[in-house]
Amino acid sequence: MDGAASVKACRAVTWRSVGLGLSGSFLISLITPYNDLVLVNSPVTGNYLPVGALVLVLLVVLAINLPLRRWAPSRALTGGELAVALAMVLAACAVPASGLMKYLPATLVGIRQQAGISIEHEKLLTALDLPDWLFPTLKNRSFGGTADPVIANYLNKTPRDEAGLLAGIRAVPWAAWTTPALAWGILFACVYGAVLSMTAIVRRQWVENERLPFPLATVWTSLIEPPRDGRVLNRVLGSRAFCITALAVFALHAWNGLGVYFPRHVPPIPLRFDLSALLSEPPFVYAGSGFKGSTVYLSVVGITYFVQSKVAFSLWFFFVLRQVMAMVAGGYGAELRGLSDQVLGSLLAMGAMALWVGRRHYAMVLRAMFVRLGADEPGDPYMSYRAAGWCCAACCAGMVAWLVAAGATVAGAVVLVGLLMLTFLVMARVIAETGLIYATIGVWFVRPWVELASVSTIMHTTQRTFFLTNWINALTVPGLRETLSVYSTTAVRVADQTIAESVRGRRALIPLMGLALVVAYLTSGAASLYVEYNHATTADGTAATVNAGPIQGAGPLLSQASRYVPPFNRVPELSNAAVHMGVGAVVTGLLAFLGLRFDWWPLHPVGYLLWQSLPVHLTWFSLFVGWAAKVLLVRFGGSSLYRAAMPVFLGLIVGEAAAAAAWMIVGIAISSAGYIGYSIRLLPG
Repeated sequence: MDGAASVKACRAVTWRSVGLGLSGSFLISLITPYNDLVLVNSPVTGNYLPVGALVLVLLVVLAINLPLRRWAPSRALTGGELAVALAMVLAACAVPASGLMKYLPATLVGIRQQAGISIEHEKLLTALDLPDWLFPTLKNRSFGGTADPVIANYLNKTPRDEAGLLAGIRAVPWAAWTTPALAWGILFACVYGAVLSMTAIVRRQWVENERLPFPLATVWTSLIEPPRDGRVLNRVLGSRAFCITALAVFALHAWNGLGVYFPRHVPPIPLRFDLSALLSEPPFVYAGSGFKGSTVYLSVVGITYFVQSKVAFSLWFFFVLRQVMAMVAGGYGAELRGLSDQVLGSLLAMGAMALWVGRRHYAMVLRAMFVRLGADEPGDPYMSYRAAGWCCAACCAGMVAWLVAAGATVAGAVVLVGLLMLTFLVMARVIAETGLIYATIGVWFVRPWVELASVSTIMHTTQRTFFLTNWINALTVPGLRETLSVYSTTAVRVADQTIAESVRGRRALIPLMGLALVVAYLTSGAASLYVEYNHATTADGTAATVNAGPIQGAGPLLSQASRYVPPFNRVPELSNAAVHMGVGAVVTGLLAFLGLRFDWWPLHPVGYLLWQSLPVHLTWFSLFVGWAAKVLLVRFGGSSLYRAAMPVFLGLIVGEAAAAAAWMIVGIAISSAGYIGYSIRLLPG
């Protein structure tokens, strides 16, 4: 594309790109708590192709850039400017929902609530002697009782006589939340700083040395890349196949959404199958519900088309294998145990392999921290390796210091930070290889301490360290479906393809993502508190408690900590965790070795890593459909048909996301008018 090539040399960091990025970050952070927690719509973020970011990109490209390209081409936003704005918005998507704010305020309140309803939990928290700055400021510093309005009004909403926005703002006890907002902000500033630095460290190894495919970056680039000279839309958005597919998918979901509101007049077009009634006898009764019934997510079908066939096959194959194993075990009256430990072993092996494969590159980064690189050793265009290495090290040290100040032992803090960073690294690599829009890794950071306490009276940690480790686990692992490491690596890959390396804007990209994170933290934190203190139940017709899950999740956190009192009692184990961790590591290593040794080997270790995860449980059939479509098209049409069909599968993604956004807007409008709407969730997450 000659026209695109000339655009790439233009400035990327401008007041327009930064303004768009900040505006998008603010808007997504502002509406996410209300949309997700009160209206229970399709999440604004929710996965690695966040509908909020996708809709903002389409609005800018179609509502702003298209008229500019037609009537004022010189003023149209360049691909580089769009990439900068997109990077900032993607970074912000890591904060307002499951990435952080869905869980952080809720667990702070939930812990206080549990202390008020359970004498055992009150005694435990008193014994743990956690710092006051971790929690909102209360009149009564003791953990017993939940009568304090800061806690009671969070759980039941603040009673008020006045209506309106200002009254809602006054209903929030802002002063009580200032201290924990600052304290936890320091921790997550270190977390985000370490992740952004890690992004600069791994980029060249993954992009240029290993050539990972980054399917999600392909989707974003196809939407923001400049059109050829003389055109107003690029080759994807201007494709007839793309437009027809996207409109058809949008119409399908519009019809089904109307069926939710008018079931007597609009019969739905089913996108789900459920064979539970037919498969209710042994051995099928032992299989998971997701195996016997599944929803077809067209966006997942679309993204699977851009995933390597071996990877796509492995994702659904290992899920099916897991169900077959459960059916066989159930037939003999047994249960599958230790699979979560196998996932932890697989995670450790995946991280070790990623570091081993890139050992020369990472050794160069380590050397660059202390000496100047030679002329034949390239740096990174986004951040010098010296700055990235020292920033990552300083941020990790900051995390350790924060945890020690909160009461953890130094060893416990180091282990937790190491596991946390390893999980972020592996999660980013998994998405770079697979392009899954919805994925998590079910890892439990306290597992090493549980295992050590089970086999030794010496090798254990303190109860306070155990609790803090489990707490950080609860704040971060559920949010792996929206984690910063994936968004940041995707963003820099998009920038690789849209911003020339000679353009100075690349060096500003990571600081700008950091700025977007600050905006997201402040905005979504305030919006979350506003929602909790002004809404006790959801507005989707079910009247369920707003954000009940994370609040109630504080109970298990405390119960698990109360049982961890080594060496006086051992944690009962139903399986040998060490053996299962070893099995997970060995199987992962073997799958990786066979894949490197034999081109025909069909299985990728990422399928095994994710076979226990909820996202694969929900999307396995959509993964199968996407894989089958790609295999058939390539087999009967070759590479030419594969390339020709790409706009169709992009249309599946964009059409479903646009429909989710449309019903999201409808839900907000209905709620604002004082009516009760329905929850219409079209995307996984």
